[in-house]
Amino acid sequence: MSRRELSRGELAAALRALAAERYLPPGSKTLRYFGVSTFERWLYAYRAHGLAGLAPRAALRRGRARDLTPEQRELLLEIRREHPPRPCR
Repeated sequence: MSRRELSRGELAAALRALAAERYLPPGSKTLRYFGVSTFERWLYAYRAHGLAGLAPRAALRRGRARDLTPEQRELLLEIRREHPPRPCR
């Protein structure tokens, strides 16, 4: 399968055409639209890293709470007890 390079205008038009369609994502039961920026992000990730660039990535901060010292954890718990209605992030 050969691939040709698109001019900037052709690429923009192709991305807009893709964004106008509805798609059934893997594992989903409902059709949905994806924006032009999503297709751009996927295109550049594919160009930079191949199919591996399209694989979902784990959250970068996952597990960071384990890096807290016991003193830091206790301080955070105290603050939370003093201000229970405040949202936690």
